[in-house]
Amino acid sequence: MNIRPLITLVFALLLFFACNKEVSPPALTEIPVATEASGEPNLHIAYGGEVFLTWVEYLNDTTDALVWARLNEGTWTSPVTIAKGSDWFVNWADFPSLAKFKNSKSMAAHWLQMSAEGTYDYDIKVSISNDGGQNWNPPFTLHTDGVSAEHGFVSMVPLDDGRIFATWLDGRYMAGGHGDDHGHGGGPMTLRCASFDEAGKLYDEAELDGKVCECCTTAAVEIPGGVLVAYRNRSDEENRDIFYT
Repeated sequence: MNIRPLITLVFALLLFFACNKEVSPPALTEIPVATEASGEPNLHIAYGGEVFLTWVEYLNDTTDALVWARLNEGTWTSPVTIAKGSDWFVNWADFPSLAKFKNSKSMAAHWLQMSAEGTYDYDIKVSISNDGGQNWNPPFTLHTDGVSAEHGFVSMVPLDDGRIFATWLDGRYMAGGHGDDHGHGGGPMTLRCASFDEAGKLYDEAELDGKVCECCTTAAVEIPGGVLVAYRNRSDEENRDIFYT
């Protein structure tokens, strides 16, 4: 007996009923903001399950503000301003972020600030709050090269040792080659990392990969014994694939 048609019929019926289940539409909640335009949202789930959201508010044609809110029993707290500036690099793909130190009320947030007149000359700025995000300390620069070049695509991970690990794309060797090609005429884009404590002290800045894709995001997560970083590599043959270290 050929049971294949019967199996096909049963599968089709199951698929029909599965696709016709009543599904409640998602609840859409708008967060009240002080401006008419905002963007670059980013979520962070802290150790312990707290959910934080950061975004950029466009105050006017020249000034932007980075703000945050926390999800509290299904509703968002009132937005708090982290920093504002008229010399930021704001981009939909390379956006600010926030991370909360483990077992602490301290938090860190990053954004990109122009360092020179070149389109892609910007630094990674980090500010720390030691009172749960209400007040923020003057920012420091995450990298120590002092070169006016592209630095961005940051991923931050809170560590068990009380620090925050950060990794980013670093264009210090691309300086002088900027243009519409993101500086591809200079040296290679690199992948670097460092960590910092609640006082903003930097530790262990290092190069992870000496040649990577110039405009692709990074990702990082803590694993037993260290941190796993994923990124888009770039070979001498122009092969660009996902690597991890």
